Amino acid sequence: MTAEKAYKRGFEVAEGKMPVASHPRAHVLNDLRGLFKVIVDKKTDKILGASLFGPVSEELINLVKFAMDMNAPYTYLRDQMYNHPVMSESFNGLFAVEG
Repeated sequence: MTAEKAYKRGFEVAEGKMPVASHPRAHVLNDLRGLFKVIVDKKTDKILGASLFGPVSEELINLVKFAMDMNAPYTYLRDQMYNHPVMSESFNGLFAVEG
C-alpha cells in the first residue's frame, strides 16, 4: 500500500525513506541508483507497504512481505542484527520511523 492509499483508508501513517546511495553495500556493488521506502501504521506498528528500488530489492522485499504475513511490527525488521555490508542492514535505518 502506498502512503496516499493508506491515508485515504484512514491509517495514521509514518514513512521511512532511504536513498540507496547512502548504503555501504551499494558502493561495494557499484550501483548507487534507487530509493527504499516503507509505510507503517502508527497505531498498530504494522507494515502497510514498501517500495524497494535498488540492488537486491528483489530479495529484500521477501523479508518485508514475510514480516507483514506474520503481523510483525515494523520494529522487528528495524531491530534485527544484520551482517555488514549487506543490503538487508538498510532496514535498521529504513524502519527508523516514529510509530
